Amino acid sequence: MPKDQAVAGKPKRKPKQSDLSTGALPWLGSVIHEVQAMLQSNGYLGIVLLDLKSLADIEAECGRAVYNEVIFRICEQVVQLRHTIVRSDDLICSVQPFGEEIVLFLGAPRLAKRLTTQTLERVSDRIWSTLAPKIAELIRPYGGKGRFHLGYSLTLPNAMIQTERLIYRAIDQARAMAEDYSRRIDARGREKLRDLIVSRQLTTAFQPIIQLLPSTQVRAYEALIRGPPGTDLASPAMLFNLAGRANLVGELDRACCECAVDSAVGLPEGTLLFANVLPALINDPHFRAGIIERTHLTPTRIVLEVNEGVAVRSYDVLAKGIAELRSNGIRVAVDDLGSGHTNLDQVLRLKPDFLKLDISLIRDIHHSPVKQALIESVVAMGRAVGATVIAEGIEDSEERDALISLGVAWGQGYLFAKPQHSFFKL
Repeated sequence: MPKDQAVAGKPKRKPKQSDLSTGALPWLGSVIHEVQAMLQSNGYLGIVLLDLKSLADIEAECGRAVYNEVIFRICEQVVQLRHTIVRSDDLICSVQPFGEEIVLFLGAPRLAKRLTTQTLERVSDRIWSTLAPKIAELIRPYGGKGRFHLGYSLTLPNAMIQTERLIYRAIDQARAMAEDYSRRIDARGREKLRDLIVSRQLTTAFQPIIQLLPSTQVRAYEALIRGPPGTDLASPAMLFNLAGRANLVGELDRACCECAVDSAVGLPEGTLLFANVLPALINDPHFRAGIIERTHLTPTRIVLEVNEGVAVRSYDVLAKGIAELRSNGIRVAVDDLGSGHTNLDQVLRLKPDFLKLDISLIRDIHHSPVKQALIESVVAMGRAVGATVIAEGIEDSEERDALISLGVAWGQGYLFAKPQHSFFKL
């Protein structure tokens, strides 16, 4: 399963408390007169509603500060639509003073004299395609739970009905059709995903894994899969979110792993290729036989990263699959060590060649004695079982130096290089 260093990263700035209450957007009640003027002036009003309430699990599990930050950063992305999709004189605001529902009031489109429902749907599709990957990346560090919903409506003035009531009714209509729009988006997405898997419309980026001790050199590359460039499926998070809803996770995971191995032509001599897989794929005997047959690389140069951030149903079955792969020379890494499902006793039963520390343990490691103690124990455990410890997501020299002092042998992250489509050399 492909993954990346968390895109969300560190906040651009610490938001003010006043920002958090509205998500950096004006509240509808404070701009209702401007909305009324738009309706009267244009003779219609296009509405696009973004419903973020399904992300509320983040607040329940991670707390209000984290949730407020997520909502704030989503609102920032919505504001950026002014530079691409939304006109400067269109209005963006929060329906309630919490930022969980965002409404865009649209006047005449850029390339048409008037706004029609067909035009409004095309605008909504563009907004969805732009925001969906960004929101998926923002919520991924918190388990990727929930998804936003989008609806739209077109309202006309009616002298018999109070204008404010017309506006709020139009918002209700957009809210009501959001479920139907989501179903249509999912249906289109499922077909695109099937086509993508069959035709292997996947690209591979490579991020180097650097030896930290005793000297700095590139020891391996992790293959990171992308969807078609310029589409909403370019993001790995979007790919697998959609695959989960379409019951195609296994099929997509197989295609990603095969593409990673196939694309490693020109892998620099003496380096390894790390490719992500879900535990279920390791359990498939057809995959195990096929990955050995299809590769142009010596099997000893392939490392399959088993994602420990995913719950494992049976370690006995997984251990048998890993043993077969290792008997044919393929090595195994346990990925995301330290994330939610980690069970160190069960991990040791897999006899991994590499232990990859989750990015959550690496972030600000130089300021956390608790993290330092935990990583020190993992290094000792790796030394005892003969596994090399790798730190993921290293972003600055302070993190790197702290990891070196703790005995972590290898590392990767933006400090050294971002993923790229060619093999990086120091």
